Amino acid sequence: MLRKLIKHEFKASYRVYLPIYITIVGLGLLALLFHWVNNYLLTTVIDGLLMTAVGGLGIFTIYNLIVAMGQRVYGKPGYLLFAIPSPTWKIMASKIITHFVWLAVTAMTFLFGIYVIIFTISDSSIFPYLVEFVEESGYFTFSNTTAILFTVLSYALYFLTFFMFLFALLNLVYKGSHKVLYGILLYFALDTVLSYITSLPVGSIWMRAIMNIGYTGQFEMPSFWVIGATYFGVAVVLALATYFIIDRKTELQ
Repeated sequence: MLRKLIKHEFKASYRVYLPIYITIVGLGLLALLFHWVNNYLLTTVIDGLLMTAVGGLGIFTIYNLIVAMGQRVYGKPGYLLFAIPSPTWKIMASKIITHFVWLAVTAMTFLFGIYVIIFTISDSSIFPYLVEFVEESGYFTFSNTTAILFTVLSYALYFLTFFMFLFALLNLVYKGSHKVLYGILLYFALDTVLSYITSLPVGSIWMRAIMNIGYTGQFEMPSFWVIGATYFGVAVVLALATYFIIDRKTELQ
């Protein structure tokens, strides 16, 4: 059943994600082509369009998450997945897995767009500088690189569960006609509380790393294992709270 739910979620979302991905990749390839033939006017024009598309990618992704986590679940006529005999955790898992993939594709598309813009403007690749930085820093060992990857994945999970919990909580506490306004207020309130909670361990780690510069003159990279574990722990709590609200408290429309 989980596989069918994931397939259904992909079918419901790929039509809104693919157009902007194709747009950014297409503009990027055009910019590289015009740069290769030394047509600087068209390269500049395409770069401008590419910057706009890349800049709007984040807003577009958040909007799609709002539609997927909010409107298709709690809006009218409601999300049909809840009408089928499937456990709540499977429905939640299908949404998290699907949009986890879309976040990864969004990140890769964003990096591709940024690379093309930098390359066509500076006429040089940033890869040699990145390789030189990695080699000279000596920090990116297998363990540290794994910790950074774990932190990135944990934050992505936190990002998704945040929106999932936000709409579950909104549907629980307010059922009036001004959900957009109350949703915005609840977003800022919830974001403030969670930012404070995560800043306690994460902020102290970064502060210790920065203060170390004053004592030793060297910047010591913080423990990404702790940072990743913090976001992962908060994400698990948000997912469990969402499950409780959906399964026990919320009357889906």
